[in-house]
Amino acid sequence: MDLHSEIIIKFHSYFSSFSYHSCFSRLRVCVAFFMMLSDLLTASAAESAEDFIQSLNRLPTRDVYMKGMSYSERLPIAADSALMCYAVAFDRLGKAGGDRKELIPIMRSKIDAAFIVLKVYGDMATAYQYLEEALEMAERMDDKSGLCYANINIGFILVNCRMSSLSSASSADANLHFTYTLDGYRNAVECKDWRAVLRSMENLAEWVFYDDEPDVSRLKDCLVNPVPPSQEGIYPVMSLLTAGLKSYMDGEHAAADSCFRRMETLDFTVKLMSREQVNNLGRFLSARTNEKMGDAGTALEKLLYLYNSLAETDDYTNRYWTAGMLWRFYLRHGRNDEAERWHLTTYREKQNLAERFKAVSIEELRYRSRLSETHRILGEEREKGRKRELLMVVAGTVLAAVIVILTLWLYYSSCKRRYVMKMYEKHLRMMEAQDNRLYSDSSDSSDSSDNSENPESPENPENPENPDSSALLPGIMKILNEGSEPLDPDFQLPDLAEAVGSNTAYVSRAINGTGKNFKTILMERRVREACRLLDDPKVKSSLSIEGIARQSGFKSRSTFSTAFKTLVGLSPSEYRDASRRNAGRQEKAEKQ
Repeated sequence: MDLHSEIIIKFHSYFSSFSYHSCFSRLRVCVAFFMMLSDLLTASAAESAEDFIQSLNRLPTRDVYMKGMSYSERLPIAADSALMCYAVAFDRLGKAGGDRKELIPIMRSKIDAAFIVLKVYGDMATAYQYLEEALEMAERMDDKSGLCYANINIGFILVNCRMSSLSSASSADANLHFTYTLDGYRNAVECKDWRAVLRSMENLAEWVFYDDEPDVSRLKDCLVNPVPPSQEGIYPVMSLLTAGLKSYMDGEHAAADSCFRRMETLDFTVKLMSREQVNNLGRFLSARTNEKMGDAGTALEKLLYLYNSLAETDDYTNRYWTAGMLWRFYLRHGRNDEAERWHLTTYREKQNLAERFKAVSIEELRYRSRLSETHRILGEEREKGRKRELLMVVAGTVLAAVIVILTLWLYYSSCKRRYVMKMYEKHLRMMEAQDNRLYSDSSDSSDSSDNSENPESPENPENPENPDSSALLPGIMKILNEGSEPLDPDFQLPDLAEAVGSNTAYVSRAINGTGKNFKTILMERRVREACRLLDDPKVKSSLSIEGIARQSGFKSRSTFSTAFKTLVGLSPSEYRDASRRNAGRQEKAEKQ
């Protein structure tokens, strides 16, 4: 049924229950009509469920709970909206931690949600699960109000469960309702919640007086007068119920019946009990008291009136309860035909009750509760397992990455080491070839110098105005290759020209005739000197790279490194390491 149909049905129920013969009734009808219009407008402009939940997610938990309470007051029309509010509150349990301000509205949401799913949908199993969870939370927080309502509602579910179950229940299950309700009563007295006290007193009295021979001592041992004198005018139901029960337990049945009769006609409503419930409770207790006093006719009359008043309602619990009372009444008085008829009526009401509450037994409630707890534990274990698996995957991935990186680094280091040694050996061969070439060049230059003294030479080397370039080259190369002057950082081309007794133009022309310029030959000389120093065991252990650069004629390490890398193909550090490895291999070879 959609929301609009529910609103219209609710309005018709209001409309048919009022009389037009008084202005007050007409006014109430008008108010109901405008309430219906308001609900229709609200329904037509209602947001989708997703938008509704998103709006709830923006509210604090207490406001979500209060919003759910406002919908709970409009049952059954707003049942789904209320449950959505409570579901949003449930989802915040994991994030609440130990925050009492967050946990209390969540706990109360569970209690109210249990009431809705039981009253509107007849789902005792889900209601019981919610209440068990609320009871556990209330015990952890030592919240007396939460303990009170959780215990009372669990007791109410258990008594309905026992009555609606088509299987027999044990005596332990029969007393389970009394135990929970008694705990709720004591919590209610402790936190001075008089409405809850009244509801628990009603349940306790009904349960004790339902037996053929009521054991009022069970009620007497726990019953106290919880109503302060200043509260008696506000809660006359509780005052009459307390006084009547005390009189009954003291054997003063006439005084007890007087209190219960006044409850039959009392026009008073409390939050947890309607006027009809108050009147029916007084009628039931009065009937049992009349029977105890020997007035069976009055007792039977009240029980029949009580059943007939419930026959057209959907109060299946009290209908079954009253039918069972009539069946047992006739059995006690030996009227077997009427007892058999009411026995069948009781069974039929029990079937209705079982259909209403889906015939869930107490054992099934406990099983579902344990199963829910098991699912919760398994869910937590699965979550821990997933976290462990994720951690292992991450750890394995990191370890694999480290191994790969280490393997690549080792492979790179090995390749680089082989490359460095290869380049070092190549450089040694190149230096050896260069030394041989220099030696042959020096021999050729000496021969050419002898030939230059021949008078047939067209040019005179002694004439500085017309020098022979080939005559200058041996001296130039000797200075550049063997002299110490090029190792001076400030050594330049004019210094070389002065050393050979010529000018820079002719010296430059002579050098260019070799296919290289002055800077290239000077850099080669200095790098060759640096290689010699780096190969010398004494020098390379006592001097740093900067010191070798200065002794080789370079002004800075950066310039030295660039020149060295260009000519040798290795950095100075790589060359020194290769030289050490080469020396180690030679020593090892000599030892072998």
